[in-house]
Amino acid sequence: AFRSADPAFDGRKLTVAEVLDRSIANMDDQLANDDATRADLLAAIGTSYLGLGLYKEMLNVFERERELRDGLEGATSRSALKAASNVALATYYAGDYPPAAELFEDLIREQKKIGEDGNADVLTSMNGLALSISSDGKLSQAMALYEETLKKRRETDGNKALETLLAVNNLAMSYRSVGRLTDSVPLFESTLQWRSKELGDDHPKTLISMQNMAGILTSLGQIGEALAQAEPALEKHRLKLGDSHRHTLSAIDILARIYLDLGMVRQATVLADESLANAKETLEHDHPDVAKAMDLVGNCYLHAGEFDAAKEMLQETEDLRTKILGEGHPQTIATKIRLAECQLRRGSIVEAAALAEGSHRLAILKQGERHPLTLRAASVFGTVKSSQKRYDAAIEMLTSAFQTQLELLGSEHPGTLKTQHALAEAHLQQKHYDEARSLLEKTLNERTIKLKSTHPDSWRTRLVLVECFLQQQDYARARDVLAAAAEFYNGFPEQQLPVEVELATRTASAFVRVLDGLGESEQADVWRKRLPQ
Repeated sequence: AFRSADPAFDGRKLTVAEVLDRSIANMDDQLANDDATRADLLAAIGTSYLGLGLYKEMLNVFERERELRDGLEGATSRSALKAASNVALATYYAGDYPPAAELFEDLIREQKKIGEDGNADVLTSMNGLALSISSDGKLSQAMALYEETLKKRRETDGNKALETLLAVNNLAMSYRSVGRLTDSVPLFESTLQWRSKELGDDHPKTLISMQNMAGILTSLGQIGEALAQAEPALEKHRLKLGDSHRHTLSAIDILARIYLDLGMVRQATVLADESLANAKETLEHDHPDVAKAMDLVGNCYLHAGEFDAAKEMLQETEDLRTKILGEGHPQTIATKIRLAECQLRRGSIVEAAALAEGSHRLAILKQGERHPLTLRAASVFGTVKSSQKRYDAAIEMLTSAFQTQLELLGSEHPGTLKTQHALAEAHLQQKHYDEARSLLEKTLNERTIKLKSTHPDSWRTRLVLVECFLQQQDYARARDVLAAAAEFYNGFPEQQLPVEVELATRTASAFVRVLDGLGESEQADVWRKRLPQ
């Protein structure tokens, strides 16, 4: 009577949560002298709270269960250790990663005293420990533990057991987090294929695998393929779990970031606003998932060209992540990088330089020089150096990052193209026209194929290539490059985002300069009238 038939529903918005709350109060009155039954019911209620995504309530209930189990059978009994496992897991879901890791470590020591080293309970706790230390930013340690767990799962349960497949999935996530992207792909693929075949396409675990595939495809720069996984995954997550569930919020985050990569800022912003509202409604204000939603909103502001709003949100996110995760955590570093980009776009070069240098230093220290996060930091830091007119240093840093990205991510990856564009601009500032033109033409070609010619990044590259020809007074070639812009210049929505206003203004200005250079003053005047007065 106390367990929901299907606890995977929307959070506080459903009366089932209120029923559970009342059930606890009724239980205390009706079963005051039956601790064993109360413990069993608390375990069931805690599991239901987990399905609802109500982690604080879950933790409180599991702590009460553990106290009862300890009193009934002793703290080292199997039932008490199972209750302790529930408390550790609830602590993890509540976002308290270091305490969760300590609880799992204590649990593993006690479990090994009463069972074999590779028994199911120990392996489950090893997985929980790996989750906790990975979420705390200790990625290499977590990867080693995931590898050990998978090895023992295969030995004890076989390759096709559900728990083995979970271990495969978690190891894939770990490989992705440390930058071993290609190693993670076959693991993600095999997990998705098995879950889809054995559990069905709509099973929650299958949906998580779809979401994970979208994530790794995004990391690999395969944005179109990622979109094909992410959109149906989110739709099914909403139907199965509700709008506020942890897995739904994660699916929203992945899809919104894909939309940003595709230049679909409006669609991304709608999802980001929803994600933050739902996270704040169902989680504690300092939960890591709230910070993730805040980072997404700040990223949307950044892509929209609303730099002051982006700075405020990203600064708040950096402060929160530093507080709850530490300044060296990968998520904190990622926000620092984004904030450095924002300050650079705002023209706050000194602030951008401090953030870029700090994030690059931390990324090298925590992730190593070849990790994708470190390469992003190097790309931004090199761009900042170029803005400081330290062109030789900028070219050196950007060239190194670009070459490594080519090796690890490939020539079509958005991160590689971003660095290639920045390197071209640095060469242009030094009047290295041949180098700049070659890089810009390659970037424009790849971006047009991957992102379409109307994508803001494609447009920016086109405008810089036009500038390259203008500086050489090659007005004919500049017009040839710019001609495509005329076709979609009027394609903006009536209510333009700041980034669209910026690009439209730069395009009109470029046309004026090109047509004046060609002596076509009447046509130049047409475009001149489109400039802000």
